[in-house]
Amino acid sequence: MSVKLNFVMRKVVLILFCLLSLAAAWFFWPVRESTGRVMKASAPPAMTVATAASAAALSAPPQISTLNRTNPLAFRLTNTVQSLRQLAAKPHAILLQNALIDTDARLALDIPAHLKAGANPGAYIVQARGVVNAQFRALLAGAGASVVSYIPNNAYLVKATAAQAGALAGSSLVQAVLPFEPYYKVQPSLLGLAVAQSPLPPGTALSLGLFASDATAEGQVLKSGATIIGRDRSAFGPVLRVTAPANWTALAQLPGVQAVEPMYHRHTANDLSRVMLGVTPDTISGSTNDWLGLTGLNVLVAVNDTSVDATHPDLAGRVFGSPADLSDLNGHGTHVAGIIAGNGSKSLSPVNVGANAEGSITNADFGARPRRRHCFP
Repeated sequence: MSVKLNFVMRKVVLILFCLLSLAAAWFFWPVRESTGRVMKASAPPAMTVATAASAAALSAPPQISTLNRTNPLAFRLTNTVQSLRQLAAKPHAILLQNALIDTDARLALDIPAHLKAGANPGAYIVQARGVVNAQFRALLAGAGASVVSYIPNNAYLVKATAAQAGALAGSSLVQAVLPFEPYYKVQPSLLGLAVAQSPLPPGTALSLGLFASDATAEGQVLKSGATIIGRDRSAFGPVLRVTAPANWTALAQLPGVQAVEPMYHRHTANDLSRVMLGVTPDTISGSTNDWLGLTGLNVLVAVNDTSVDATHPDLAGRVFGSPADLSDLNGHGTHVAGIIAGNGSKSLSPVNVGANAEGSITNADFGARPRRRHCFP
């Protein structure tokens, strides 16, 4: 009797569960379907989304604008619905940190007027109709344009006058010539503030990347009201550390300025890395004091980079590979190899790096220890 009763109860519970499941499905299914229809009907193309973000930022009160650290892509514009993955494989796409552009689309980006280039921006993005090659570079040089850097895909950032840019636009080798808009120069963490024209806190320091070929660039910065507080250099030109003027977005409008970003304090790196890891007590101890007596003997490290200059004094006898891999015209691979296996012989001459390194100790040796590592490209 007890077994039969339990069986009946289980059947009743099962039937009730099924009925409740059907009721829940009936109740919630129209809501999900309706919501899906609304989302599909209202989802705008990528260009409209970017425009809406810009419009919202322009109308937002300055006091609520902050450095956009949580979503650095919130203000990245585009003129296509194609994804970044799709554009990365498209020969006629231009991929920038603040804009994704399909030059086949021929649609303008919704750039705020105060972050748009004037009649003479001073720099342009010139994209080849095919791949960039010697013929394309000869075309740029012949027009008087000075190459600054490569821009993916198949394009160069160049310094040029409006007339030179116009001449390039008429060439059959050229796909597109676009002004290097001030919008593209502002680092993403500052872009929300720039779009909203929000002031920076008094005394805010910025780093300005300048075009190396523009001898008037520093004068332009001073004329804008910025105060220079330091100088540095980069692979793409001089760097100025400045106290931002009230109208700080005007810095991006300057034809001599290539990039605008917050100024960050540098932190110790190569010379203190072994100390920070607890391998050695300081940066000048020899390999005899290495933790557990590790020397790196017979350790091989592959450098998959721009090749390595095997003739560099810090790397003599430490690098091997095919002849084509031992000549580095870029320098980056040699820099990486120096971190891995440099012997530090050039830490003192021609410049005493250790004596001038901020945050380091006097006479720090920037050579990689253990001293018996080798690398090959």
